[in-house]
Amino acid sequence: MDFRNEKGVKLNLTSLQVMRAENILEAAKHFEKLSEDDVQYYVSLWENIRAKESVIHLFSKSGSYLSGDETFFDQYLLNRCSDVPQRSSYVVGYTLCEIWDEFCDTSVGDIFLFYRLKELANLGKIEISNPHEDAERAAMVFDVRKVTEDYPEFITDSK
Repeated sequence: MDFRNEKGVKLNLTSLQVMRAENILEAAKHFEKLSEDDVQYYVSLWENIRAKESVIHLFSKSGSYLSGDETFFDQYLLNRCSDVPQRSSYVVGYTLCEIWDEFCDTSVGDIFLFYRLKELANLGKIEISNPHEDAERAAMVFDVRKVTEDYPEFITDSK
């Protein structure tokens, strides 16, 4: 559908929530009422989702329902970490892009991924250093480095 803002610039809208009110009637022409079978399918799907005690609820690109605990995206974060320190915002930003590419999902937020980085540090999988000098920003802006057994933190001299 072709929508334009008040300045005439074409918009690629993905949600009715961000449409101007006068565009909703045009958008409504492209919707159809769900059949009873479809309604039942979505009711059943919602009941299934609500019954699971998962933290993460997503759909794959093919439409398959996926769920998991809060560690669901940890490997994505770890894949972006290296043995060279890099800013947490870099790791989180690229991880969000990977999540979008794989799931077309924007429900996972950066704050959740920053929280997971700190949890990975508590588990000893990454190290956090060089926090931002502002205490508030330091909660999310810091360097991360993957901890590997091949690169011990301290090597002692045997002399």
